[in-house]
Amino acid sequence: MLGAKRGWYLSTYYSGRYDSRFRPNAPPRNARVNLNVGGKAIRMSLTSEHLGAFTGVFLEKEYNLLPHLHEPIRNARIADLGANVGFAACYFASILPDPQIMCCEPDPRNITLLRETIEENGLHATVVAAAVASSPGRLRLRTGNNPTCSSLESTTMHDLKDFVEVELVTVPQIMEEAGWDHIDILKIDIEGSEQDLLGKNNEWLNQVRYIVLEIHPNTSEQEIGGFLKPFGFDLQRIGFATEPVYFASRRPKT
Repeated sequence: MLGAKRGWYLSTYYSGRYDSRFRPNAPPRNARVNLNVGGKAIRMSLTSEHLGAFTGVFLEKEYNLLPHLHEPIRNARIADLGANVGFAACYFASILPDPQIMCCEPDPRNITLLRETIEENGLHATVVAAAVASSPGRLRLRTGNNPTCSSLESTTMHDLKDFVEVELVTVPQIMEEAGWDHIDILKIDIEGSEQDLLGKNNEWLNQVRYIVLEIHPNTSEQEIGGFLKPFGFDLQRIGFATEPVYFASRRPKT
């Protein structure tokens, strides 16, 4: 599997199953993974709860954008909204030359592993420990056992009993912090908050070239496409990943 040590995936999966049944209060066990993606070595740590997200990014290649870009991009400016522990950031760095990445992640349980992934793989990336929304502020993030499914209380996603208050930042604030005047690739996996992010205070979309996002059940392809159309974007589903992933781009000038 991508050059990884044989058997690590099943071992991680079943150790997680064992812990959830017999060690429910024990801290999650980290598994070390060494991959080779497109000739680039990737090293990271993850827990069994992260396997679903890992599968989508590295096995199902849900963010393989190369067939859809209108032109090659070097030093791409990438805003990774919902960065989790850095899977997408590593994948983008393996398929695009020398990207600059702003990794936005609100769940505090993921921040340590995200920073370790960035450092260990020498990514040109900055961590923004916050959720991204249409307006700045603070809001409760609903959390459960799975640190890949936390969602803001403003969405109808995931009936989770625990919560932590997190900071909200906007895309213009992220661009200002990075010193960017545009975003080449905007990646969005924010557990239902894409409806708020793209539907309100969205003039910044004029400064975005490409968007790749997951669309969750509290909205629809038609609604998201309606938010993007006034800015010249065409929205289409790409790939055959378990999670529905969509790509938005403007038609190339002729």
